Amino acid sequence: MKGVSVMSPVGAPSTTSRSEPNDGGDSSPLLEVEHLSVRFPVKSGLGRPKKFVHALDDITLHVGRGETLGLVGESGSGKTTLGRAVLRRAPIASGTVRFDGQDITHLEGESMRQLRRRMQLVFQDPYASLNPRMTILELVAEPLVVHGMARKPEDARHQVADLLERCGLPTDAIDRYPHAFSGGQRQRLALSRAFLKDAPLLLLDEATAHLDAENARLIRDAIARLTAGRTVVSIAHRLELAASADQVIVLEQGRVVEMGAHADLMARDGHYRRLAASFARGAA
Repeated sequence: MKGVSVMSPVGAPSTTSRSEPNDGGDSSPLLEVEHLSVRFPVKSGLGRPKKFVHALDDITLHVGRGETLGLVGESGSGKTTLGRAVLRRAPIASGTVRFDGQDITHLEGESMRQLRRRMQLVFQDPYASLNPRMTILELVAEPLVVHGMARKPEDARHQVADLLERCGLPTDAIDRYPHAFSGGQRQRLALSRAFLKDAPLLLLDEATAHLDAENARLIRDAIARLTAGRTVVSIAHRLELAASADQVIVLEQGRVVEMGAHADLMARDGHYRRLAASFARGAA
């Protein structure tokens, strides 16, 4: 058995386990983040030293193959920045990111483009990532065409139709346009777009944040069906997604302040339980 390992500031790992994923026997972590820090420059006066905002400070975590990590925290805690840094979409000031044993901290150009075939991001606002002028077939199949995995969208029609059905969408959705769907349906379209490439790492950026309770439940069900055997980093606003993760880390002002399994964290009088209470009050 193996699990997610998140290293605390003093170096003591916290682990939890679930059934062994189908990873071909490779026990090494798929994702390794070591002492990661991210800084963003802020404006300063003429002749003054350049100033920086420390968005992340000394983050270390390891995620096993087929395991799920939940990232939670108040708005501005750094959880989205951490996800973007893992995908090399935020500037890394120090530390390292390794994916499948490869140091990708300074990877650029074609090598980075090829790597992104294996790392998929689902945004919290699905409509922003769906071109309204493209049919659902064109949108979902687009990553396959861009990365040379299909010659044209029509070549992937059967794959797209099957995946849409698995996401709970009607069979005629494939030839319609994004405006014809509700917010929950569009989020399921975004999920299908990410899953079609069969990438081993999926990052969900608050995938249920803007949905009502019923649509959020449908998205969670779709995620549960489609993520079996995959490595998932879930940036969670609603803690229902974090509750099903193998391990949860709580961020505050860019630092890890608490970590553990959902049940263990809820049993403590700590950051996570207070965050859960705060979210519950906001939803009431």
